[in-house]
Amino acid sequence: MLTIVGFLAIAYFAICTSAMLWQNRLIFFPSPVITATPEQLGLAYEDVWLPVPARFGKVERIHGWWLPAVSEATGVLLYLHGNGENISANLGKAQVFHQLGFSVLMIDYRGYGRSEGNFPSEARVYQDVQVAEDYLLKQRGISPQDIFLYGHSLGGAIAIDLAVRNPEFAGLIVEGSFTSMHDMAKLQGKYGFLPLNLLLTQRLDSSGLVLLGHYYHESGVMASVT
Repeated sequence: MLTIVGFLAIAYFAICTSAMLWQNRLIFFPSPVITATPEQLGLAYEDVWLPVPARFGKVERIHGWWLPAVSEATGVLLYLHGNGENISANLGKAQVFHQLGFSVLMIDYRGYGRSEGNFPSEARVYQDVQVAEDYLLKQRGISPQDIFLYGHSLGGAIAIDLAVRNPEFAGLIVEGSFTSMHDMAKLQGKYGFLPLNLLLTQRLDSSGLVLLGHYYHESGVMASVT
């Protein structure tokens, strides 16, 4: 009996350790395949390569597309895409904002699309969007009051974090996002036997940052934010 209990305890500890060490690979699903370009949609664009500061090792670059407004811009939209895809899968939505008069900057987090770097993590995607913000403010000389953030799914959580740190931005649009990784893990049900509060290091927690939100009653998935 003690042998069985001991074996189960060791197995449980091993599962917890693996979940803690490898959870970013259970959360992030980067896609490196570019399926379309703005040129194929008839959009003028610039390839943008932005170096991410590094204390040690090789400096990595994130890749993006800058879609300048045809005439005087309504504003500038920083487009942050969701998981399991890259900027090429989001050109249709970006084109809609462009047709509304916005200049649009679309970026891929490190590990996605053409961006360099190893597997993504919460800290790395936050750093990547900070680099994109600096590009708009410092290199493009755009006023914070003219910058709008759009985030879908994973990008929604990232956009909310960026908006909280930059309340002077003009606006925030979040589509199909979530409250936190903890809530999503609970929603999926299969991780209920794990001590999530202790194990989660990739939290992507927006629940305490939203002033007013509307939710589907059966889940922790964010329906809209106002």
